[in-house]
Amino acid sequence: MRICHRGIDMNRIIAAAVLSAAAFATPAAAVEFSVLHSFNGSSGAIPMAGLTFDSAGNLYGTTSTGSANGAGTVFKLDSSGAYSVLHSFGGGSNGSSPSASLTFDGAGNLYGTTASGGANGRGTIFKLDSAGVPSVLYSFGISDGSQPYAGLTFDGA
Repeated sequence: MRICHRGIDMNRIIAAAVLSAAAFATPAAAVEFSVLHSFNGSSGAIPMAGLTFDSAGNLYGTTSTGSANGAGTVFKLDSSGAYSVLHSFGGGSNGSSPSASLTFDGAGNLYGTTASGGANGRGTIFKLDSAGVPSVLYSFGISDGSQPYAGLTFDGA
């Protein structure tokens, strides 16, 4: 039985749509992946956030656990593939468990959040300056939010 509307053969339109969908569903080429770094605990573990690039093609990220203190890291994977830990969180007042991506400012400083630690034990906003010196910019408490799992964004100011 043919369904027609204003002289249009709907069966042919449906068949053409199915054939088109099948053509797009076929993979064009195999994609190859390669491991750039395997986290072993001492260099950090459980990276949960996206990566951030700098203008030289280096990757920056966080691990939520691992490192010398077990409280997470900020790391760099340079454009040649060399991995380095830029900061190991202590788990106390400087924060622990970073679980979000990092943000650069115009001067090359990195900013991020930790989900716990800080002065109130509820997470921090931290800065890692371009020389690698860490500082806590804010410690969250119960009344102003706690355990941030999101990254930061700069506004125009």
